[in-house]
Parts: sequence; C-alpha cells; structure tokens
Amino acid sequence: MKELIPIEQSDTGDQLVNARLLHEFLEVGRDFSTWIKDRIKESSFREGRDFSTVSGKSTGGRPAVEYGLTMRMAQHICMMGSGE
Repeated sequence: MKELIPIEQSDTGDQLVNARLLHEFLEVGRDFSTWIKDRIKESSFREGRDFSTVSGKSTGGRPAVEYGLTMRMAQHICMMGSGE
C-alpha cells in the first residue's frame, strides 16, 4: 500500500509526519505558519508530547520552523475538518 504522506521515525522510535506535507496534502488555503499555530492552540497540543520542532533552512530571511507531528496529532488535525 502506498503512503499518502511519508512517515518518518524519530530518534526515539516515534512515528512522525511532516506538518508541511500534511498541510499540502489537505490543500489548506491558509498560510502554513498560521494554520499550524492555530491547530496547536485549538487542541492544546504540547511540544515534546504531540509534536517536535526544528529550524529549517533559511532562504534569506528567518529560518522556517519545521514541525514533526505524532501520528495521533496528525490524525486529530485531519479529523478537525473546519471547512479546509
């Protein structure tokens, strides 16, 4: 079975989904940064438990923040459905 979104293994063995790829897959019309921050706030997700962050490459400005979501968090976001 082909994966819709690649699943990665963290150093601790957790399965993670890249939030940017999830955002793209869900075809969200909003800016990624605003979208992910709103999802985190709405559902009281916590860094270190539900997701992890890492600074991405800079494209001349501030480095982008990349989010690795646990499978539980990714599934929850997919089911939120707020019309997006």
